[in-house]
Amino acid sequence: YRKALLSNGFMVPSNPERRRWFSEYLETRRPENRARLTDRTGWHGRVFVTPDEVIGTLPPENRAATVWNTAVNGVMAGCRPEYFPAVLAAISAISDERFSLQGVVGSTHMATPVLVFNGPVCQRLGINYGGNLLGPGFRANATIGRAVNLVLKNIGGSYAGTTTKSVFGQGGRF
Repeated sequence: YRKALLSNGFMVPSNPERRRWFSEYLETRRPENRARLTDRTGWHGRVFVTPDEVIGTLPPENRAATVWNTAVNGVMAGCRPEYFPAVLAAISAISDERFSLQGVVGSTHMATPVLVFNGPVCQRLGINYGGNLLGPGFRANATIGRAVNLVLKNIGGSYAGTTTKSVFGQGGRF
């Protein structure tokens, strides 16, 4: 999806404020006015694309996370296309009512979702699972986590100081 955007002239804003404006613009456009990344839905490599398919509903604003708006947040986070299935799986998992995401995003505690990957996918995507696994230096770890956090903010409406009342933040919410 990133390659498709970039090949059509899209430039990811480097300024955080412009990224926020871009995100707000995309969230307020009606579906019939949106540009599509592909000329058809279906399989594109290893990803099945249905732009308006709802993955889950995210608190606290209870907005629908779709394949399309999740992909937009993945691009803004710097994800490579091969990371997108991992981002979709994460959003699907945390939007399940058994996860109780409302308790995580609407708490005074510093809780945040933690993603655990296991098996061949770690090597295939370049996910660090060894030393310093929660530290910097690994694009897959950072951008998948950042994409999930952007989805929670931009789609779910979870913002520090308004809906999330954490007394002490923590680095996992970057």
